[in-house]
Amino acid sequence: MNFKSLATLTLSSIVAAGAFAQSQTFAIGPVGGSGATQTFNVESDAQFENFTGHTNKVSGAIQFDPAKGTGSGTMTIDLSSIDTGIALRNEHMRSSGWLDTEKFPKAVFVT
Repeated sequence: MNFKSLATLTLSSIVAAGAFAQSQTFAIGPVGGSGATQTFNVESDAQFENFTGHTNKVSGAIQFDPAKGTGSGTMTIDLSSIDTGIALRNEHMRSSGWLDTEKFPKAVFVT
């Protein structure tokens, strides 16, 4: 699963959950005042290895009106916060040959 698939799956799940309610906005990010955060997984399907990265630095909001069948949303991921479990791989992934987080620090998905 790639970034785009993850965003689509996340947004679809949130929209499906509100399908039988009135117009709602769903926040993406810190949960309540507890300091807990939602965690998102990013999977790589490279030919030479598969791995999953994790981050809790995701923010955004999804608005959905089931009566009208309309909705919109934005999700932003801090790319330098993705942790694959191996420090050297994290460093390599952030380099200019891959995500280039120095030049592109965030991924923004808009629907």
